[in-house]
Amino acid sequence: MTENPRILLVEKEQSIIDQVTLLIEKIGFKRPQIASTGEEIKLLINNAKRPDLALVGLSADGVNDCRKTARMLAEDYNLPIVYLAAKENAAHSAGKTTEYSCVPQPLNQRNLKKTIMMAISRHNMIENFTALISEMTIPAMIIDSNSLEVLTVNEAFSFTFPELHRQDRLTSFQTEITGLIATLEELVAKIKDEKVPVIVEATLSTSEGLKSYNIFARPIETMGQSAVTFTFVEKDFSQDEVFYYSPVMQLRIDTKGNILAANQKWLQKTGYSNFDILHLPFSSILTEDSINRLTSEILPALSSEKNVEAKIIDIKLANGKTSSYLVCFSFLPRNSHFLIAFIDTSTIDVLRQEKEEDILANALRDTAAALTSTLNFDEVLDRILLNVGEVVPNEAANVMMIWSGVAYIVRAIGYAERGIEEAMMSLQIPITQESHFLSMYTTGMPLAVSDMHEYAALESHSNIHWARSMASAPLRSKGQVFGFLNLESCQPGFYNQHHADRLQAFADQAAVAIENARLYAEVQQYAITDELTDIYNRRGLFELGRREVERAHRYGRSLSAVMIDTDKFKEINDKYSHSVGDHVLKTLADRWKASIREVDILGRYGGDEFVILLPETDLENALPVADRLRMAICSKPVQTPVGDIPLSVSIGVATLTDVIRTFDELIEKADEALFRSKDAGRNQVSK
Repeated sequence: MTENPRILLVEKEQSIIDQVTLLIEKIGFKRPQIASTGEEIKLLINNAKRPDLALVGLSADGVNDCRKTARMLAEDYNLPIVYLAAKENAAHSAGKTTEYSCVPQPLNQRNLKKTIMMAISRHNMIENFTALISEMTIPAMIIDSNSLEVLTVNEAFSFTFPELHRQDRLTSFQTEITGLIATLEELVAKIKDEKVPVIVEATLSTSEGLKSYNIFARPIETMGQSAVTFTFVEKDFSQDEVFYYSPVMQLRIDTKGNILAANQKWLQKTGYSNFDILHLPFSSILTEDSINRLTSEILPALSSEKNVEAKIIDIKLANGKTSSYLVCFSFLPRNSHFLIAFIDTSTIDVLRQEKEEDILANALRDTAAALTSTLNFDEVLDRILLNVGEVVPNEAANVMMIWSGVAYIVRAIGYAERGIEEAMMSLQIPITQESHFLSMYTTGMPLAVSDMHEYAALESHSNIHWARSMASAPLRSKGQVFGFLNLESCQPGFYNQHHADRLQAFADQAAVAIENARLYAEVQQYAITDELTDIYNRRGLFELGRREVERAHRYGRSLSAVMIDTDKFKEINDKYSHSVGDHVLKTLADRWKASIREVDILGRYGGDEFVILLPETDLENALPVADRLRMAICSKPVQTPVGDIPLSVSIGVATLTDVIRTFDELIEKADEALFRSKDAGRNQVSK
């Protein structure tokens, strides 16, 4: 059991937060993590080490929300819960479900510590016994002795007695399954009174009709919290057959510790035969450490009919190797023997791995929905960094993109609070000179760095020396690596290859979202770009123009439009060819791009007409800009394949006013001014 548990405190009142934090530190536990909302809880759990227990404040004005939060922590993160409740509401709060303990306010240091340790112990006890009964093919369940709540049932029980479920209370049923309920209540009461295992015969209504059972009820207790395990064996199915063919490895031993019987599963797993082990001391097949545990703890407790918690025992197999098992002991009252059940620790690991895979699949499903819900490139990058913590926890993360063999950070999170965001965003890493990134670039495989201080591949970058552990995954599209997703932690040894592999699963999703956003951005850009001059086309000009007009009105800013027409451009096409005319138009656009500000908007209005929008510029300041644009053309002939061609342009300028309020009106007024320049002899600016 965890001696110094990590605690998550869910509370809004600062005074209660201060009081609980002080008490927890006085107890000697680690300082709790604090959260007040569901989103904060998810961020804390996903970006830091998983807590061992949650303390949930149960305020009088938000009881339902608090219980909803507790249920989320229990079901989504499998955490034991302890409520913090006002004294007058404590009994009512705790009585809702025995999954959750309750500490009344005002808080008491001793009571708080005891409740936390009991909640964690009870949670671990239920998990161990759940793993045990899940292996059984006969109905089995666990009931809390005090509240009569069903803590867990196995698949066989759910099939046989479908009316009774996990978290149901025996006291909540009236007539539906009275035979089963009455039997269970009677057995729990008997065990609470006598403190010993009980076997009874009962005929019960099942999903397959009436059946007779031998019901085996056994008490289990941890730190004062008690429960009862039940197994149901059909009477026409002999106990020896149940024992021998059970899918769980089992032994029977006597009070002296000698082996009386081994079932088929146990013999298969260990490689022994009955001839090898019958009547031998159980200790003869244990390692030295396990023998000490058996003789000093287990056998004395069994002899005095005390409950024994599940223990890890190392068994010497027939082939000379050693294997570890989670071992549970039961007293058989009919013959005063003991039944020992063995759960291969690798089975527990497999169950945990399957659970992790389920969590990963759910996280990937949720993050996929988030990533694909937008095609905006910047939003996609933000959502990648926001959601990656759902898959792999981190303290900082960044997305790198590769251009011309150099990796640049294009988006990052977690650096600003460390004062290194600007330095990190300015990093330029040639991938051929950094083996960390070169390895991922060439192999397409993720990497985990346990300790950055012992990792020479990134030694030259002092800005990331705060990080002690790192996980990286390449971003891949069509077999080509185009970037990297990197996670960092200040804790050495935080990341391993398992984290890197999980990150790669997320990175593959992220890569698809990035490529989709990039493709969408390119298509959008093509749709508003003039193919000849590489400036905005009429559609792009009007989209941006209307946006600028709206912005100018909203913030009370000036906006002017400059409309330009090439003088006698038709003569160029007629005299030289349309290809020479295209060359001239491209040259004009290039000269104007070099003459305007970055915020100005240059677009091709149609044919040889161009428009330049000047944000934050009134008519008085727009006129000299327009004349500069005129001089950029007429001061120097245009070089073409057929020789130099002198050109001039006529320009009209207009600005937004109380009368000219829309983009269409602004363009119309600039066009009218342009015609005045034409009528006045061309090569001039009019307003």
